[in-house]
Amino acid sequence: MTASILELERNVTRWTTWYRLREMAMWGVRGLTLGVMIAYGFTLVARFKAIYSLDQLIQISSLAAVLGVAVFAAAALIRPHSRMSAARFFDLTFGLNERTSTAIELARQKIDAPDWWIERQLADAVGAANRVQPSSQLPIRFTRIELLSLLVALALLIASLVIPNEQFAALAKQQAVQQAIAKEATQLETIRKEVEANNKLTDDQKKELTQPLNDAIKKLQSGDLTKEQSLSELNKTENQLRQLANPTIQQQAQAMQQAGQSLSQNPQTQAAGEALKNNDLAGAAQALKDTDLSKMTPAEQQQLAKTLEQTAQGLQSSNPQTAQQLQQAAEALRQGNTSAAQQAMNNAANQMANMASQVNQAQAASQAANQVAQSQQGIAQSGNPQQGSQQGNQQGQQGQGSPGNQGNQPGQGQGNQGQPQQGQGNQGGPGAGQGQGNGNAQGPEAGNNPGNNSGGPTGGNNPQRNYEQIYSPYRIGGSGGDQVKLPGSGDPNAQKVGEGPSKPGAENQSQVPYNQVYAPYRDSAQYAIENGQVPVTREQAVKKYFSNLEPGR
Repeated sequence: MTASILELERNVTRWTTWYRLREMAMWGVRGLTLGVMIAYGFTLVARFKAIYSLDQLIQISSLAAVLGVAVFAAAALIRPHSRMSAARFFDLTFGLNERTSTAIELARQKIDAPDWWIERQLADAVGAANRVQPSSQLPIRFTRIELLSLLVALALLIASLVIPNEQFAALAKQQAVQQAIAKEATQLETIRKEVEANNKLTDDQKKELTQPLNDAIKKLQSGDLTKEQSLSELNKTENQLRQLANPTIQQQAQAMQQAGQSLSQNPQTQAAGEALKNNDLAGAAQALKDTDLSKMTPAEQQQLAKTLEQTAQGLQSSNPQTAQQLQQAAEALRQGNTSAAQQAMNNAANQMANMASQVNQAQAASQAANQVAQSQQGIAQSGNPQQGSQQGNQQGQQGQGSPGNQGNQPGQGQGNQGQPQQGQGNQGGPGAGQGQGNGNAQGPEAGNNPGNNSGGPTGGNNPQRNYEQIYSPYRIGGSGGDQVKLPGSGDPNAQKVGEGPSKPGAENQSQVPYNQVYAPYRDSAQYAIENGQVPVTREQAVKKYFSNLEPGR
């Protein structure tokens, strides 16, 4: 009897295994249908909002389908089935007339019966069970509605993925902007490290310079800023650094650099003069302190007094305090008071040393501000499909004048931070010329109409059209800027300093014709409209505004 009941239970187990596989297949298809429909929902959302790319939607669809099948199949697999309930189900399904369930109850002595009757019942049940073929008597079948639902869901999903979606392009622009923001945030970190590694700066100066950089890095790395907000944040950071750049102290340093010419001509102050010529204020200060007036002859002291007086006159307008100390030293030397002269020279050296620290901070701030401005340009051009052609137009634009003899005319340039620079302008007749160098350089006849290129943004039918100049801090450089006259002294090695139209301490306005910046601003506005950042009631007004501003209208 024991062997017979075990054989019967093995048959029930075999039937249950097939039944679970059958349920897994049937419910897996239902789960696949649900997963495909969920994926289709994501594709619908992606048609109204730029949040998913095509690759992401394909991945979501694959994941939803796999999860749908897996979850439903697993649920069918782990669904509990007791042996008695399974026996009753299979008796009914296979037409066994309750043989299996009755035999199991008899074997478990839940029904009181003679042993011979129980043995016969088990033998009959086992014989009937052995003849059962579960795969044919309990086949895997799908209803028409299930198959039709799956086919419809697949058709909708495939169509939604294949049919062009305008949001993909908008998302690509958005991703390009975010990548540019992340890249520039990394660039700001590099700038901050350069400031922190600058041994010429004090700890307080480093802290003051890195504070605006840290604020900008934190906001850019948050990932919540739009293109316009990022540009605004970087512009704010640049302005803060420009304020620390202190153009007045840099102008004073340039004047000190020129003063080194006269000091270097005297053997007693040659070391200080050479240091000043090399823009080494700290070295010049130390050299002045090391000058021992007591070891000089009266003639050398009088000659030094003359040199100091000439230097003081050259610094009177730019560095009056240093000039006053040098003048006092000269007067004390003429009177033979070397002690007072030495003290005055030490005071002048201390002022130079203090100025050196301020110049180091101003130069570091100016360099950092220029790098931040480049970061702004990188973000401003991101996500703009026309940026390549625009850059080419910007680099190639020169004012074209009347045809004339081609020749080279030397331009006049202003170097950065007092370094001598020479510009070379290419002149193609009257009205054409552009200086090139580390500073912005312009020939004396430089044109001021970047939009004059035929075939450019202004169109070929109106080559002489002028566009209104607007402030654009992200597009510094190019032709058409303010000219700076640099008077010469006749000495080819002498420094040349010119005064521009901006007053000391005032921000220099970078202005360009508005047709050069029209496209990026128009694209930014269109991007804002497409991403729901502009109220629906204002969309037409914004579009009409840029349509009316379109160059060539």
